[in-house]
Amino acid sequence: MSKAKVFFAFFVLLYTQFILGQGYPVAFYDLAQGLSNSSVLTMHQDANGFMWIGTYDGLNRYDGYEFKVYRNRLGDDATLISNNVYCLSSDAANNIWIGTSKGGCVLNQATQIFSPLEYKSGQKLLTVNGDIHQIKKLAKNGMLVGTQQSGLLFYTDRNFTGKQIGLKKGNKITYAYDVIGVEPSDNKQFAWVFVRNIGLCRFDVKSNSLVHVFASDLNVNCLLSAGNTSVWLGTDEGLFLYDTVKGTLSANYLEKSSATNLLYDNGTLLIATDGSGLFALKKNSTSAVPYRDINPETVVKSNAVYALYKDAAGNKWVGTLRGGISIIGANPTYFSTIKHKGTDTNTLAENFILSFCEDEKKNVWIGTDGAGLRYWNRKTNSYTNYTKSAGSSYKLTSNFITGLVHDSYNRIWVSTWAGGINRIDPATGKTEYFDCYNPITKKVERNTWLVFEDSEKNIWASATNEGCLYLMQQVMRLSFLIPK
Repeated sequence: MSKAKVFFAFFVLLYTQFILGQGYPVAFYDLAQGLSNSSVLTMHQDANGFMWIGTYDGLNRYDGYEFKVYRNRLGDDATLISNNVYCLSSDAANNIWIGTSKGGCVLNQATQIFSPLEYKSGQKLLTVNGDIHQIKKLAKNGMLVGTQQSGLLFYTDRNFTGKQIGLKKGNKITYAYDVIGVEPSDNKQFAWVFVRNIGLCRFDVKSNSLVHVFASDLNVNCLLSAGNTSVWLGTDEGLFLYDTVKGTLSANYLEKSSATNLLYDNGTLLIATDGSGLFALKKNSTSAVPYRDINPETVVKSNAVYALYKDAAGNKWVGTLRGGISIIGANPTYFSTIKHKGTDTNTLAENFILSFCEDEKKNVWIGTDGAGLRYWNRKTNSYTNYTKSAGSSYKLTSNFITGLVHDSYNRIWVSTWAGGINRIDPATGKTEYFDCYNPITKKVERNTWLVFEDSEKNIWASATNEGCLYLMQQVMRLSFLIPK
């Protein structure tokens, strides 16, 4: 039985990696797969198809097979500036822009060298310091960087030297403000910028000006464009939609939850929250619902969700704090998974399936590797257990069910490991037991592997120890066949 255990153990391993989620496969990645840290803050796909993942312990590049980790090395200015990576983007030359807790830098993928981000303040050339909350590509050669200490920076060249954008509010212009959200409009001609303690602003590309639009003291975490005249605000207080034409802020779509990231997926708005898991807001709905209401299976290993990203193939990447990454596949699976969800210690054996068959009522008999036989009534979605246990109402000679056959008389034949052959009459619930007796060795073979009904309604059984085959003819006797 060792070979079979290797095979089925492999199946179980795959099942832990890929489970069904609303008809779509879900994969999980964390430290065991090579991710540098299980707290994922940001994700981005570059022009080569590589996925870049920012964590609390370095920058990760995933090529579809393995992770490559970049970290800061003390005293080496050509390495990652800080291991706390908050935001990621890429420019027209496919350089990777990284925002961290200690400023920003750009990775040249050809040289593998990190260069610090700088900006001009008057005649001075300064290095970007402090938290960088957002980096977004605005146009073909334009990058917007939202900083905590230096306001909004706009980069239009490839020297990684930006221009500091002054914030105009009334008759005053300030350069020291905290940008916590940046989101390009759909037409890429302007960008929404949220400034802490000031509110929503608009950056115009042609005039290089940042103008205050809507005063708000909301604790905004993220922005998402909803066309050229509206923008979603994900906040500590919930989710709101601001209409710039009407100048109005909607009611809260997500009460009692902190929205940390937003992503459109085929008309549905996915909402990451800090502590409440993943939510979904369908088109024309007035409130978001937990993603588990749509998909009962587990899609995240932590309810603190911080990063959402949709790759070029349509796969949705979900980054969590302490729970690593979940990837919800773009293509639906054609299989459904029927899984025992008990809480007792036998749950693993209940889901370790060795055999199954369907009867005349279209119900399913399921043989497990150690938990006996289960009869699944598909109409009522109920189960009847057949086991060797002393308290079982339906007794078997073994809990290791290797093979099942529904015969022409509507009986269920069961081959077992260490229990020979069992025959169940579903109409009465009665179970009969048969031995496979070898007249040459004068021993009973109890380790049977397979039962089969032929065209003449005879039952065949195979045993493993000596490789013998047994036949039960219509006279209801098990006969021994010598293998050639």
